Amino acid sequence: MKKRALLLGALLVVVLIALIITSYYLYYNVNKCSNQQCFYDYLAKCEKNSYLSETTDSVMNYKILGTEDGKCKVEVTLVQLKRGSAELAVLENQDMICYLPIGVQMDPENNLKDCHGRLKEEIQNIIIQRMHSQIVQNLGQINEETTSVLG
Repeated sequence: MKKRALLLGALLVVVLIALIITSYYLYYNVNKCSNQQCFYDYLAKCEKNSYLSETTDSVMNYKILGTEDGKCKVEVTLVQLKRGSAELAVLENQDMICYLPIGVQMDPENNLKDCHGRLKEEIQNIIIQRMHSQIVQNLGQINEETTSVLG
């Protein structure tokens, strides 16, 4: 009787391990593309995949997470900035989630209005800081133009 209980317990453990491994491969294991067209093909179908894009300016990691509310959910991470001013360093290793229409083939960060997360927030902060600097630098010229229009 004890042998039977041990055998049943061992069988249960094996089944649980098999379920865990299967779950991992179904939900966490993601295929990897080696080029942009491969990534776009998976993106159009919104099938789980990842792609590490390296350009002269940056290294971006894209991870297709699947569909959510009829949109394709993609995680975008800026892995490394290769060029740009020092103020941009804060963007490295930041990520955001972008929601794209099913069927599109584009870089998810090209439409920031459909993205949410720290990377988007930091990009917006830099844009605001740059705009503020431009206004401050040109305040005298703006004041002169306003005076000439009103005066």
